[in-house]
Amino acid sequence: MLADGWVSLAEADQADLMAELCPAGLVAEANLAERAAARHDEKARDQAARSAADLLERARAAARADGVAIIGAVRAKLLTIEAEWTRVARPSDPGRWAEAAGAWDE
Repeated sequence: MLADGWVSLAEADQADLMAELCPAGLVAEANLAERAAARHDEKARDQAARSAADLLERARAAARADGVAIIGAVRAKLLTIEAEWTRVARPSDPGRWAEAAGAWDE
């Protein structure tokens, strides 16, 4: 689903753009994975999980890119991405969500 859009960005050297798009994509894939799990549709859940894992790695790579400062909103976005990932990996981790919320509060 989201993979088609990533193809056009895969060659781009735009870490800031990737870091902005990954959170929304991960939310969507986590939602798809949860719905598929509720339907016992392992194929769809696995597909969403693979897409989510790719987005997670892209976000982590963007965070490691030269010139990216992990402070403020950037840190909060990354922590939110990690929390969203727990929805895919199951079970959702309240501790990760609390850490992300705290970063947004800062």
